[in-house]
Order: sequence, then structure tokens, then C-alpha cells
Amino acid sequence: MKAEDCADGSTPEELLYQLMDSESKAIFVQPSLIPVLEAALKLAPESYTIPETHVILLCPYADKPEGTPYKSIEEHYGPQRRPRRFPADVEKEPVYLCYSSGTTGRAKGVMTSYHNITSQLQGVNMSYEPLVEGDKVLGILPFSHIYGLTLLVHQPLVRGVPLVVLPRFEEVQFLEAVQKVS
Repeated sequence: MKAEDCADGSTPEELLYQLMDSESKAIFVQPSLIPVLEAALKLAPESYTIPETHVILLCPYADKPEGTPYKSIEEHYGPQRRPRRFPADVEKEPVYLCYSSGTTGRAKGVMTSYHNITSQLQGVNMSYEPLVEGDKVLGILPFSHIYGLTLLVHQPLVRGVPLVVLPRFEEVQFLEAVQKVS
């Protein structure tokens, strides 16, 4: 498996490190990255496993790869529901453990709280023209940093606007996607 097989350049070894370091118990994965995830899990010691039921594909049921043992997000969570309110006392608890690029050694997990995310969303709302019905957001991975999480994942979700995800930046594919969503 080559490093370029993963959208952010991660190898199965690097992914396994992040999964074990974060003590992940579930994973959301883009279908095209299933081989990287499976290669990482094959390298894992017996003491670390993620059950198949805890691997959730980030795709509609119709786009689920044939023969995969993993459920799509629609199969796992059911039809779209109204948002749930969290109790105020969880606002400072970590919701994400985003990993750095590892430029000064191994990638490091950076804790991001619910409060961090909601504060970032408020800043986005003040800084950018608001998304409205009919808008679409074109997202290019990775979503592993606060910028990608805030602008490309959370903001469209909060506004109820579709997010079109490209697995990596390729100029022709990007320009074709811009034409399609315009």
C-alpha cells in the first residue's frame, strides 16, 4: 500500500498509531479508504480491535461498495432526525482529537472541545456570507484540522446545506465538480 493511497498521505502504520493513541472505539471512513483502514487494522496487536459494527461508511446506502461488511451512515443512524441538544456541562469536554501533520516528529493529537467548535462556528458566521438554501459546499479532504472541520463539515451541517466531498485535490475532477454543483 502506497502512502498516496490515503487522501492525506497517511500510511496504514500512521493510521494505526492515531487509532491506538486516541483509543478510538469507532471510525467514520470514506469508502475509497477502506483498504487503508483494513491494512492498518491487520497490523494492530490482538489487544486493539474495532468491531465491524463500529466502522461507519461516509456515504449514502446507494453508494456503499458491494460486499463490504460495514454499514453506511444511513443504515447505522437511520433517517435524518432533528438535532439533539447537549447538556451545558459537556461544553469543555473533548469532542475531537485532531492529529497534527507531524512536521516535528510523530503526529500529535490536539483536543478540540464542543466549545471550540461552537466558538469557531460563531466566528465563521460573523466573517463569511451566510450559507442559504440552494447553496452547496465543495469540500476537499482532510477534515482533520479545525479549518476543515469548521468550514467544510460543521458549517454546512448547521445551515442544512449539502457538502460535496472530493477524496483529494485533482484539478480536472475539481473543475468538473464546480461545474456540476454550480
